[in-house]
Amino acid sequence: MNKAIENSPNDVVALDYYALYLRQDARPDESIAIYRQILRLDPLSERAHIELATNFIATQRFSEASDTIASFLRIEPESMNALSGQFFLEARQGNWAAAIAVMTDSLALDPDDPEGPAILGQAYLAIDMPAEASRWFDRAVEIDAEHPMSRAAPLWLNYYLQQNEDESFRLARELLGDRIGSRHGSDTIALTVLVEHAARTGRHEAVLELLDNLYPHLFDDLPHDLDKDFRATYFTALALINSGDADRGSHLMKSLQELTERFVEAYGVHRRTVAGALALGDIDTALDKLAGLAQKKYFWQDDKLLLERSPLFDPIRDEPDFIALLDDYRKTAEEQRKILQAINEEAS
Repeated sequence: MNKAIENSPNDVVALDYYALYLRQDARPDESIAIYRQILRLDPLSERAHIELATNFIATQRFSEASDTIASFLRIEPESMNALSGQFFLEARQGNWAAAIAVMTDSLALDPDDPEGPAILGQAYLAIDMPAEASRWFDRAVEIDAEHPMSRAAPLWLNYYLQQNEDESFRLARELLGDRIGSRHGSDTIALTVLVEHAARTGRHEAVLELLDNLYPHLFDDLPHDLDKDFRATYFTALALINSGDADRGSHLMKSLQELTERFVEAYGVHRRTVAGALALGDIDTALDKLAGLAQKKYFWQDDKLLLERSPLFDPIRDEPDFIALLDDYRKTAEEQRKILQAINEEAS
């Protein structure tokens, strides 16, 4: 990529690929600088606007993200990508009512895309409105039942309601076995259901066989190099630890933690950082990381749900900091339900 840019320093395609690489390499400031350069060369670029905003959202520079999205919406008011960016900007700050309003209003622009309704389903779960979530999940399935998010929809709802565990396990195996592409957490919830079900029921062999088929490099003889498929490494490590293969699983989890340290510095603590420490039995590190998670106030569609429901967090469930974090999520959900109700009443 450096050679391509050296040969053609104003090639926006080469610059775009390089900026994307920089963000994925935990170098958001450098990525931001490149996208600003792209916008000087191509001020109408939708992709550059959205990727620049994505960098700002990831680093909690929300005002700059808002300005960037608004700038492109002035150019193209019906840009679905910009409106989706607006949704994620609001959601990331816990402004679920505003996020839901943006996504709901945008659906008419692309009524044949199931992703908008499926994202709305996740958002409604984030504020404890499962009936509304179910309605939007059903809409996604109606539009395209084979889309990854449509297939993952019942997994989200069942996990929230803590029901139909065997059916969810079957659906998760099918979804992952078909190697459906990842879209907005569709593979995350499938992997979560799979690994947690095996931990409760002892069905480790079926889960490890599937993970071995999906990620064979993670089952090579130790030691071996990790790639940056953090999600795959995390769930494989967890499945191995739960199955009793502590040496291999702990090696993967510890290596993953070391590998992601730069990402924690750049983007803040993720809930899997806390869960990984708990899987290793390191309560002190988990509590230390939990403090960073609380300080970051990371709002996302599945954070509250997984922190509330996942047994991974049971070892710290009675800790004051964990209780306070969940209380904060629940308070935000209650506030957002009231705001959404007011918005709907005004619209009617």
